[in-house]
Amino acid sequence: MDLESPPVTPVPVVTRQNLERRNLQWQDIIMGFCFTSALEIALQSTQTASQLSPSFHWLSLAVVLTFSTLFVAKFMSSKYPVHAQVVEKVAVFFVTTAFFLAIAISLPPSFHIFIWTIYAVLLLCGFIYSFF
Repeated sequence: MDLESPPVTPVPVVTRQNLERRNLQWQDIIMGFCFTSALEIALQSTQTASQLSPSFHWLSLAVVLTFSTLFVAKFMSSKYPVHAQVVEKVAVFFVTTAFFLAIAISLPPSFHIFIWTIYAVLLLCGFIYSFF
């Protein structure tokens, strides 16, 4: 009786170059998010006759801060890779904030407490897992 063994798939080797390429892909995705968000916010502000809510202003600020921190991290990564990683984590904080702001804008006020509670729990978990 001859048993066939399943085909062996090679385990990808994790190299610094692979990690940097994956990191650049992540940055490119976030930069694209920031650019399209900025365009959508600008279009929304020109289409509405009334003043936008303060949530849109906070969202705009979060998108600008995300884009700025990623922009700085990209340029400093060649000379200061450790500092660039810290700045990238700050950018992840800002993009997470922008995401929650964008979601909360369309929901009724009764859901805002729930949304921001989830946000606070995620920040707490991120803090705990990053430093402990």
